[in-house]
Amino acid sequence: MTTESNVAQKCIFIVGMHRSGTSALTGILQLMGVELGRELMQAWPDNPKGFFENNKIWKYNQKILKHFGSSWEDPFLYGGDWVSKHDVESFKPYIETLIEEEFADSPIFGIKDPRFCILFPLWKEICVSNKIDLLCVIPMRHPLEVARSLHKRNGFSIERGILLWFNYVFTAEDVTRGCPRVFLKFDDLFSNSEILLESIANSLGSKLPRLYKDVQNDLNVFMDRGLKHHSESKLGHTRMEIMAEELFSLFCYATETRGRDESWRGEVEKLRKEYEELFSFFLNSDMQEHHVSPQDLSEVKEKNQSLENDNEGLIRVQTELEESLSIHSTKNNLLENEIKRMRNTKIWRLAEMLRRVSGYIKP
Repeated sequence: MTTESNVAQKCIFIVGMHRSGTSALTGILQLMGVELGRELMQAWPDNPKGFFENNKIWKYNQKILKHFGSSWEDPFLYGGDWVSKHDVESFKPYIETLIEEEFADSPIFGIKDPRFCILFPLWKEICVSNKIDLLCVIPMRHPLEVARSLHKRNGFSIERGILLWFNYVFTAEDVTRGCPRVFLKFDDLFSNSEILLESIANSLGSKLPRLYKDVQNDLNVFMDRGLKHHSESKLGHTRMEIMAEELFSLFCYATETRGRDESWRGEVEKLRKEYEELFSFFLNSDMQEHHVSPQDLSEVKEKNQSLENDNEGLIRVQTELEESLSIHSTKNNLLENEIKRMRNTKIWRLAEMLRRVSGYIKP
């Protein structure tokens, strides 16, 4: 991948859990002139303003997870070292091609996909090798609001929604370490967008293509508070709920201190260890289908597919035999009818009399 200018390209990765404001944040960045690529995912009723996800990148990330028998809602999709545990070498060339095709002429571009909470190390490697400067922006939303939104959209239980929130938040923090990053709260998108954009520009080391004052009216129209359908309420009935509150508070602290105080990370690690010990708490009824690992599930699916293929082969053989039998039966019926027709002719009857007289046929 090459660029004509000696100035390094800059990429803003939006690394955040589903339903955490990633779409709103990316929409704001687009209004500020950050390029998102040529083909974006269309809006849907659950996200009427748009997702602002690049279709090709979204589809490819989905393909990578599917290849390993997983998906974004997999409750076992957890751990910052997920990429290192899988052979992803074959996916690298196309990622480089995607970045080249979509952003070769973009000084500052942005990529949003919640799957980056898992797959960011893979994309980071490609960007670094092509001398693209990176900034990770990590939006944070209260876990109960996320869980309620997932319940409404996907029918997940609140417990499962909070589990996925834990997985994504812990992993996003882990995989983005070592990169410049900005933490922000979902609510601040509505009330402090100018300050957030200034923080992003400072961390990026470059001004955004457009000035805030030039797009402020468009931003006010875009950031409609009616988009926020779920308001948080206090968690705290179980230890896991208390942990979710504590973890959210730590990230809020990271947002408020703008990264000047790293003491919160030690507390995050304590909660991570406790979370891993209590993980089985969430194995409730709506997750029983995931009670095996994605790899084991993938093997079962492959065996099942093999059996289905064998069954289809046997059905084809049976069909061919039935068709062959039908053809032979039809031919046999035709021959029998022809013999009956011939026996009713005068020539056949005279020939039969002659054979009897000659002694060839006994009466």
